[in-house]
Amino acid sequence: MAHEGPKEYSQLFELRPFSTQSRPRHEGPTHPSPKQIDTFACRPFIVRGACPRSRPKVQIFEARKLTGIHEFTGGKLISTTVSPAPEPPFNGAELGMLAHLYRAEMYRSKVWRTRLDATTNWAVATTGIALSVAFSNAGNSPLPLVLVALMAPLFLAIEARRYRYFDIWRTRVRLMEVSMYAPLLRLEGVRVDNGWNEALARDYEQLHFHISFWEATGRRLRRNYSFLFAIQAVSYVVKICIHPTPVRSLDELWEHASIGPLSGEVVLAIGVLFHSGLVALALLTLKGQRAVGRVERPADHKDPTANLRTD
Repeated sequence: MAHEGPKEYSQLFELRPFSTQSRPRHEGPTHPSPKQIDTFACRPFIVRGACPRSRPKVQIFEARKLTGIHEFTGGKLISTTVSPAPEPPFNGAELGMLAHLYRAEMYRSKVWRTRLDATTNWAVATTGIALSVAFSNAGNSPLPLVLVALMAPLFLAIEARRYRYFDIWRTRVRLMEVSMYAPLLRLEGVRVDNGWNEALARDYEQLHFHISFWEATGRRLRRNYSFLFAIQAVSYVVKICIHPTPVRSLDELWEHASIGPLSGEVVLAIGVLFHSGLVALALLTLKGQRAVGRVERPADHKDPTANLRTD
């Protein structure tokens, strides 16, 4: 028979504070307060009928009943109540909403990216047509190359305006990728300590451009249109040097470059100033870029995914 009844539990199993100072005995259930560590010593008892050489045993379930403590260490009851972990900033439903929001912004940036490609295609197509017309016959005028060089800045302006809208959606996508998905992949959970959620909320409340028109123009000029303007300039110089007859003197060069009442010297001077202005625009807007999503080389010059490739 292990014990005589429940009324003898308190006699067989006594809890007292494990301290050098005297404290009143706990007479009822004790529940430690949060952020508090209490250590109790328990007086073991011998189970009746057990072997005399058996070691003292502790009525564990009774200790749990009296104290609410579930951890035992070396015959002592230890309360290791820890302050509760902070609640996540978003619940499951809100995280699902953010995932759909990310997909929507990604789709919108993709649409505007397609519109950017459309204006570039216009510039490439008109340049190809001008080259075909100018070089199809030795007697054809180089004027189509001049006209397409004047149309390309118009395409560049349209594309810069579209690029500013594209940058709005791309900025939101990159903000969620860097501030929400990157910590999740590092097993850090969703964090809002850098205020990215507040910045995103303000961007939705007050829609505005993140880059200037000139920065967008310079960016598209360096990435796409610089090659087109270079091809147009080189093609024009080649055209006036070999057609209708190869140039043998400067007088013949001025004659081939003349357009109506404008002499060849004036036409070439205007062309040099025009392309010098494009170069200056590309260089002046190179500093202080605020557009996000630029591809950069890692600091250690190593590809973090190099060891993960299977192809």
